[in-house]
Amino acid sequence: MMVWFLRSYRPGVIFFIVLVALLIWLPGFFYQAERFGWVPVTGPLSDWMLADWSDQVPGKLIMIILTVTFAFLAVHLNTRFNFIPERTYFPALFIATLSAALPGTQVFHPVILAGFFLYFALKLLFQTYRYNGTSFHFFQAAILIGLGSLFYPPLIIFFLLIYIAQFVLRTFNWREWLTPLIGIFLPFYFYVGINFMVTGDWEPLPERFVKGITELIEWEDFTTAHFVFFGYLALLILVSSFSMIARFTTRKVSSRLYLVIIFWTFVISLAGYFLIPAASVEMLVIVALPVSYLFSSYFIISQPVWKCEILLWGYLMALGYLQISAYVL
Repeated sequence: MMVWFLRSYRPGVIFFIVLVALLIWLPGFFYQAERFGWVPVTGPLSDWMLADWSDQVPGKLIMIILTVTFAFLAVHLNTRFNFIPERTYFPALFIATLSAALPGTQVFHPVILAGFFLYFALKLLFQTYRYNGTSFHFFQAAILIGLGSLFYPPLIIFFLLIYIAQFVLRTFNWREWLTPLIGIFLPFYFYVGINFMVTGDWEPLPERFVKGITELIEWEDFTTAHFVFFGYLALLILVSSFSMIARFTTRKVSSRLYLVIIFWTFVISLAGYFLIPAASVEMLVIVALPVSYLFSSYFIISQPVWKCEILLWGYLMALGYLQISAYVL
């Protein structure tokens, strides 16, 4: 059965996940899906991604490689910190499928780079748990968030996650609360300085960054397939959340704290989508990271297996319907 197969930690699962990712992307190499007015959000360091090649074969190939790499890095995070009860490739499956779920967004765009910056920032935050002395991981995480925001400006909202992590994982240390403010500022400081030396233009706050926050970009029209997919996704989130809450107190203290940080990552992702005008459906790549851990935890431990099978196949069928509708219906 599918769930039993994916619960295993065998190399064959890696091959299966890569194959699924390729199948999702394959039609886009031959047909162009309708974007419904969506264009990628770019920042001061990512305008070059709007080149013509970004939605052609080279851009799509780069995006596939980055997405699959991002998916398996998510597996490594759980292997390193063990907040899901077992080692599993489930997170990679959900990230690989959710990141490419909308055919119109299957182009090379900056949000995947933002996903990497967020991943490494999250890893640094986890490392602060039971760290002796003053930790500069928060400073480093802030630098990553600031640098990532120069590629994908809506990522700046995750600066809040640094202080949430401090509250959850650490006792108060004024140095640890001050250094992130310096860290988030540094990438902008160097960008403005280098840009001034190269072009002679003085922009204390880069115009492209401001536009990447305030410019309204919307997905103009949701189809029936979109409502089916996102409706099922919401149902699966609810089912997985109730299961997580029921078992939360049985987890190790460290696992519970890490899961709280992941929960806030999800909340901030949704807040970014609804509150930042320029953030649009491409945020699904970011949302996929915390959601993949939520789903993985559910499918790893929930019983009976037949119920998990039904829910998993339902997810895959909703995903398949969304893909088919973009090219055929």
